[in-house]
Amino acid sequence: MDKKQITLKTKALRYFLKFLAVMLILTFVSRAIYSYYLPRVSVTNMKNTNLNYMIKTTGTVHTDREIPLYAVPELRVAEVCVRDGDTVNIGDVLLKYDTVYLEEYIEKLSRQIEIDTLTRADYYTAQAWNSAKILTFQIEDEQKKLEYYQNLLDLGAVMTSALNGKICSVNVTAGNFTGETAGFMIADLSQELYYTTEITEKESEMLCAGDLVNINFRCGEIMLQDCEVRSVSKTTYGAYEVEVLLEPCEVTIGEIGTMSVKLVSDERYECIPLEAVFENNNQHFVYIAEESEGFLGTEYHIAIHNISIVRQNDSYAAVLDSGLNSKDKIVYTNKELYEGQAVRLKRK
Repeated sequence: MDKKQITLKTKALRYFLKFLAVMLILTFVSRAIYSYYLPRVSVTNMKNTNLNYMIKTTGTVHTDREIPLYAVPELRVAEVCVRDGDTVNIGDVLLKYDTVYLEEYIEKLSRQIEIDTLTRADYYTAQAWNSAKILTFQIEDEQKKLEYYQNLLDLGAVMTSALNGKICSVNVTAGNFTGETAGFMIADLSQELYYTTEITEKESEMLCAGDLVNINFRCGEIMLQDCEVRSVSKTTYGAYEVEVLLEPCEVTIGEIGTMSVKLVSDERYECIPLEAVFENNNQHFVYIAEESEGFLGTEYHIAIHNISIVRQNDSYAAVLDSGLNSKDKIVYTNKELYEGQAVRLKRK
């Protein structure tokens, strides 16, 4: 082989190597450009864990004993002196009767007694002993009523509280007449206090009688910790009512407080972060980044996987028979992806 041929082969080899280098560079550049325009996604993994629940709701303080207070019937009310929620002590004025009407009523009753007394005298004259006896009983009742109403007028024509308590309801109105039903319902402050609130059906599956909860009142000024749940019961309209016993404290009937409790499920579940769970037509699903080897190296493509959620909290969804494992790369993203779409993973 002459020198000229060797020179040509050397040049050819040099050009070929340059060509390979250029192709390699173009390959890297094309891969970089291709990857740059792929959607970037973050991935997470399913994990086996207990679910933590935080229940937070507002409720009101009550007592077990509410006592009816009755006004004197058939009298007109001049003024109602208390409202729902007011705290009263023994002797506090609840309402004022119309004194003008009361005086007229007393005068009318006095006249009726005079008439009945004269009528009874006529019965005696006519020897109608049974009628006279019946009328005597009637006159005695009228005299007792007259004494009662006269005493009421002398004492200021007011109705006062017979106990220390908190007004639960007011059933009388100024300008109207009193009836046979209770004019006021008052909660006895000497009785045990309890707190009531409502929770959802799912929350009721976690919270039960005997659990301990925390309740704060007056924007955190009063904090009651480890209060015992007395009962959790379903209401007639589908909610669930929680009753919590309260230890003696400064709170009073009708106060509003916030109950909070952190619960941990007894069972462990296969859990997926909620940010990685999507829904379409009431069907939940996740995106899985499946790995494969392509011309440009390791590639990832989206696979859509349907799941069935059995429970969830604010952070995780517990799935049942999902067919996934802890090694699957579950995608969370704010973009809508499609089956088979190529993606690239964000670096952690």
